[in-house]
Amino acid sequence: MAARIFDQTLFRGQGALITLGSLLGGHAAANPDKFPDLKDFGSRAVSIFLRWQVNPEIGLPSEPFKVWRRPATPLTKDTDIAWSLIPLPPLGTVVAFEEPMLSVSGVVSAGATAQNVIVLPLADGVGFENVLGVLTFNLSANSSRPFTFQAPYITGLLLSGTSSLQSLTGIPMSAANQIKDWELVETVGFPVDAGQWNDLPGQSHGVGQGLVGAELSAKAAAANRYGRGVNPWGWHPQLPSGQVAPTWDLPSAAELITEAEAELLPLLHEALAMPPEDQASFTRDFVIHPPENASGNTMSGQDGKATVAPLTLLQLAASTDPLLAVTLGFGTGYAYEDIPTVNLGATSLFGDSNTSDWDYMVTGRWANGLDGDSDEVEYAALIPRPRKVTPAPAPADLQLDSLGVHQPSAADQPWTAAVRLSWERFVLDNLASVASFAVARSDLAVAGPARALMEMRGHAPGHMPIGDLTNPEDPERVRQSATDSAFPIPNNPGSVQARYGVATQNIFGIWSPWVTHHYSGNQPEPDLVQLVDANLVPVDPGPPASSCPATLRLDFVLDWRVRRVKSVRFRGRLFAAANRHQSPPGTFPAGVQTSLAGALNNVAVSFSGDAPTGVGGSVICLDAQGENEVAPGQATQGSSRRYRMTIPGFALDYSATRHIGLALQGQQTEVIAPGRTSAWTPNSKVCYASDPRARNTTVTPMVPLASLADANGESHARLDWASQPAAEGYAIYTSNEFTLLDRTGQSHPAPGSTLSQRLVALKAAFNADNDRNVFTRINDELFPGTSMDVTLPRGSQAIHCWIVLPVSAGGAEAPWPAGADAADALIVYAAPKVAEPAPPRIEVRRVAAGPGFAARLRIETRGTSGAHPRRIDLYRTRVADAARQLDSMGFPVAQISTSTADWTVSPPSPAANEWIDSVEGTDTPEGSWKYVWYRAVAWADPIPEKGILGGRSLASPAIPVVVPPPGPPPLGPLVASWPGGSPGDVLITFATPVPQSPGPLGVHVLQVEVVEKGVAEPLVRQSTPLQDVSDAAPGGTASGVWHAANGEFRLLIRRTDINHPVSVTVRLVDPINRSTEQTFNLAAGSILPVPTLSPIKSFTISARGKVYTFTIDGALDDAVGGEYYRLSLTLQKEPSPGPGSFIPMPGRPGIPRIPGRFTPVPGPVVLPGTERRGTQFTEHGDTLSYSSRLADVPTIAPEETFTVTRRRIGQRVTITITARAKLRSISATVTSPDGTTVTRRARG
Repeated sequence: MAARIFDQTLFRGQGALITLGSLLGGHAAANPDKFPDLKDFGSRAVSIFLRWQVNPEIGLPSEPFKVWRRPATPLTKDTDIAWSLIPLPPLGTVVAFEEPMLSVSGVVSAGATAQNVIVLPLADGVGFENVLGVLTFNLSANSSRPFTFQAPYITGLLLSGTSSLQSLTGIPMSAANQIKDWELVETVGFPVDAGQWNDLPGQSHGVGQGLVGAELSAKAAAANRYGRGVNPWGWHPQLPSGQVAPTWDLPSAAELITEAEAELLPLLHEALAMPPEDQASFTRDFVIHPPENASGNTMSGQDGKATVAPLTLLQLAASTDPLLAVTLGFGTGYAYEDIPTVNLGATSLFGDSNTSDWDYMVTGRWANGLDGDSDEVEYAALIPRPRKVTPAPAPADLQLDSLGVHQPSAADQPWTAAVRLSWERFVLDNLASVASFAVARSDLAVAGPARALMEMRGHAPGHMPIGDLTNPEDPERVRQSATDSAFPIPNNPGSVQARYGVATQNIFGIWSPWVTHHYSGNQPEPDLVQLVDANLVPVDPGPPASSCPATLRLDFVLDWRVRRVKSVRFRGRLFAAANRHQSPPGTFPAGVQTSLAGALNNVAVSFSGDAPTGVGGSVICLDAQGENEVAPGQATQGSSRRYRMTIPGFALDYSATRHIGLALQGQQTEVIAPGRTSAWTPNSKVCYASDPRARNTTVTPMVPLASLADANGESHARLDWASQPAAEGYAIYTSNEFTLLDRTGQSHPAPGSTLSQRLVALKAAFNADNDRNVFTRINDELFPGTSMDVTLPRGSQAIHCWIVLPVSAGGAEAPWPAGADAADALIVYAAPKVAEPAPPRIEVRRVAAGPGFAARLRIETRGTSGAHPRRIDLYRTRVADAARQLDSMGFPVAQISTSTADWTVSPPSPAANEWIDSVEGTDTPEGSWKYVWYRAVAWADPIPEKGILGGRSLASPAIPVVVPPPGPPPLGPLVASWPGGSPGDVLITFATPVPQSPGPLGVHVLQVEVVEKGVAEPLVRQSTPLQDVSDAAPGGTASGVWHAANGEFRLLIRRTDINHPVSVTVRLVDPINRSTEQTFNLAAGSILPVPTLSPIKSFTISARGKVYTFTIDGALDDAVGGEYYRLSLTLQKEPSPGPGSFIPMPGRPGIPRIPGRFTPVPGPVVLPGTERRGTQFTEHGDTLSYSSRLADVPTIAPEETFTVTRRRIGQRVTITITARAKLRSISATVTSPDGTTVTRRARG
């Protein structure tokens, strides 16, 4: 017979002592009249449940499992345990074993005060998932308490409340084979017929099974152990909020066997034909069709493929469903047999009510080994003294997340809500692991039990529990979740109130209480009316009417997929618009407005089935493209149905606007109760109707203008005419307006007449008397071309006209124009006139403006001399040479035609026959001590209808003014530093951007006073114009001020005594007597600040030695007065020990091996007498010294015994000293450039 192999990773078992309270607790609370009072009987043990699992790597045994038991006497002789302590603050102390144990016994002790001690047996780590049990002891002062704990696999203990542990003994897992007195209790295997499975060579499945001495057929034995090994009561019958839980349906063993025979067992039969170590790789492929929604509609897509491994499927069933675990032969149960307590001196047997009085073991035999062709192998799972069952932990932090709602498959059917439930995973795998869970939903509006949200079993009553599985790709691996994808929402009232509940169970079928969460959901609001097109078409009624009739054509779309439509109504607002893009007002009337005055029309569409009827207009049904009229209904329009409504009766008045807009909104009402009405269309549909009136126009005759006068004062024009085919040349005749009027006896035009009015009179005179004698021929020879440049007389005010006559080759001239339209042959031009105002006068003065100054200007025109000025352009420059010519002054800084916030025009807004008389205002240029120059010009408006062009006047004289900068003169702060030399000397630096040379208003004056306490006369007292300040530093022992460069000044103070304080005053006075003052009080002593050293800190780094650090604040890298900050270090070494010295190691010799996460990381070990000689430090016996400029301390440490490095961040320098040998003390000194020192010391 092969030796048994105990390996928890390949074959493991679990057991639980089942109490009456764990089976009936929830039922007794909900129905106290039907169940006994559990206060008296709840803790009574009634059954032992056993479960086991086989790792698919070793396949399945060749015969049924064997279940053994023995009285819970000592398993075998205890031996001392090799262990070590690992502090794990703040949790406590870990006791790590060198090998896994089956049983651990020990004694915990309290100190001088009472202590609450907790002992947590562990398996492979320190974490919630590694805890095997909880032992609690309330110890009085100076007392102790023994404990014993058994489990198949124990690797350590966690002590909380004490670290005192005595007499630690136990039984190692390697001694499991030494446990004796096992009694065979039962044979447990697959519920199959031996005749159907006898084709598996070397295997004997389906043979007789059951309790020893009462063997039955495999299926009958499965039914027998099913009656002993499952919880028949199921989950708690009531939710904590009072609703009835889903009905628990317990399937029979025969029904579960039928279900297994339909799918799982045939696949296992095929897999078992392979060697055990290959059985896990056996798979079968199944076709997976696209999923269906709650309405039975299949999603689009190709069929998929699922690959199923039967052994994995068996493992899943046996580890998540307690009923299947027992049915399939991976669990059993027995009525509990209590053994009376036996007291043997200080030892008590069978007296612990929290543990079973029996030890159990499950064995499996592989007749031909794992490869199917070797010696027999037997694996065993030890289940020592099962403890009282701990129910699966109730779900914690249950949360609901709405995933949205699903559209119904047919119109007027309910919407369905999708809800995701999630809760925290509980990680106590050994104490109370969750095998599976149940999800329920109680609709608060519906009487009766809640609905279980789980799949029904395929061939048996009841629901399949949902396995508590994990997915490595789950973004929320710390939470478990379930989804309710189809919760119907009633149409009326359109909302639901529900309670969702979740309960968990362990592998023994002991359920946690239900945990619930309230849910409320609503169906979506009704669909909106989609307005897809609107066209408002006005019609011109003819003159003189301004109100135009119009018709609205409105296309809209309704979605009939979810709800049938009862009616649609519309509202709209008309508004006057400046253009076809203007936004509409935000408010709407109750109906559709048909005129700007506010008349309303009730516009709606009602439906009788699919057929629409218009109110306030006519309506037709369209196809989806909106091109063709179709019959109403699903067959022709589909679900998204388009309609067109024509609404007459609009009256659009264009007397005050060119465009009229119409903003429209729609709203629909559902057929199904309660007849909900949608919101108005959120984005209004806007259309525009522009003025349609297109009536005859009156053409105004125009007179072209000749060019502006040239240097001779003459204007030029170009005559163009069409070529005549038979013409040898052309004769050109000219006359003018005044000659023609005089010929016909008409008066000359009035002074205010326009060129068009004068042209009409001219043509009328020529048509009345077209005598050619008033015209003069201007060319002696025939002109061959078809265009000619002509010159208008200098200073001419008349309209000039020309007639061009073609002349034939025979010398015949074309007839002279005659008749009523004779004037159409005239080519006319007029000389333009330029309106040039007189030059304006300008006055400028400086005025106060807030903290600074501005220029106050007054500009006067002479409107009675020359053209009327209608605009003033103001120019400004700081360059005197640029002010000599207006065109070199750049762009105008202001163009003034009416009064504004900055400029006052008189009159404020000149009428057409008025002009600008004067302008007053303030200009605020940037302040400066230089002149700013102003000039102004006046512009006249053009009068195109009279042939007058707008012109610019001559410029006013250039007027200067000084606008000083705002506020007192800028003076920078006084910055003190040490210039080198005498420690008492101080250099004060300051700057100012003001000009040093005199300006139009005068010079800036620098006043300096330096007073040393204890000295009768000031060291410096002077008041000097800036241009007179010396450019050289004072010599000898004198103090003084000088100009450095770029507006920077320096003041050198030579104190007679470094211990005398000094007060410094610097004052700057500008040309208008404003001043700025800066002061500086120099304390007694050196100007350089004393550097600050932090305390020296130390710590140890593994394999590097000890590290000392401190920081220095206020020390610069740069030279100060030619001197540098310096760092000095003194290290005092520990005297080296003599030969043969050693360091004792704590604990027992060697480093203990601690499994898994208990393995400690060794810390640094510094052995004296092993250092290498360094080069940074100078060594004198046991003293090492270092001195260097602070800036020269390296930033990277060399490979030496003693090193020093630095790191600068801003004004702080961190010094790091690394010592690979032990130090007795360390001191650090920083010396300032003026000789001041600061020192810190620390012990090694």
